[in-house]
Amino acid sequence: MKLSTPITAHGETRHELTFREPKGADLVKCGIPFAVAVTAKGLRIEPDAETVAAWIADLAGIPPSAVATLSFVDMAAAMGQVVGFFVAAIPALSGMITSLSENGGET
Repeated sequence: MKLSTPITAHGETRHELTFREPKGADLVKCGIPFAVAVTAKGLRIEPDAETVAAWIADLAGIPPSAVATLSFVDMAAAMGQVVGFFVAAIPALSGMITSLSENGGET
């Protein structure tokens, strides 16, 4: 992902970020980067900026301090990259959440 504003990470100026494919260990380390709720209108997904920032640092291989210096536009684009990895998992998450809500939180 090309950055609109370069950042410094590991003492080097970076003009782009490259995101590696996430693994299960990343999910355990960083957590789910958004809250999902079942509403009368369907699923509501709310990104958690702090968790997304941890994912950006992890998957792009940059320190959290460098993530904090991303421009707003670049941060939003990086958030989109991270959340995009989870789009394919939404049907599974939806089924899990629906099951939990129908059973009062118990599986």
